[in-house]
Amino acid sequence: RAVQHWASNSAPLSLRTGAIQTLAYPTNLAYVALEPSAALRAAMADLRLTALQEGVPVRDEIAVAQWLFHLSLAHCPGMSEGQWEALVASLQGLALGPIDFTVGAVEFVEYQHGRELPAHVVALASGGPAQ
Repeated sequence: RAVQHWASNSAPLSLRTGAIQTLAYPTNLAYVALEPSAALRAAMADLRLTALQEGVPVRDEIAVAQWLFHLSLAHCPGMSEGQWEALVASLQGLALGPIDFTVGAVEFVEYQHGRELPAHVVALASGGPAQ
């Protein structure tokens, strides 16, 4: 309910990609960094506030100002350290120029037993201009 309330009051978000990056073993995540715009940070802060007001638990050990906004490319928890390092090495030198785009939906995840699992995707309000 809190997520739906937040989404129905949030305009689509304008995003810009950064570099392809990875998180070290054993996290094993390859991702495209997103530039942390003021609108993106404000949307996250508003989401956290809405959730707290609705009594929804919020994992806020990472401050909004420190959050790593990203697009996941691959999450490979089953890879050995050697396999992961080989994959990371293969990504070296790949360049991704800045790409500007707008998203009208966001994906939420949940954590179970230390693992990140997809929870659901919600559409943002479509009536207003992108932020």
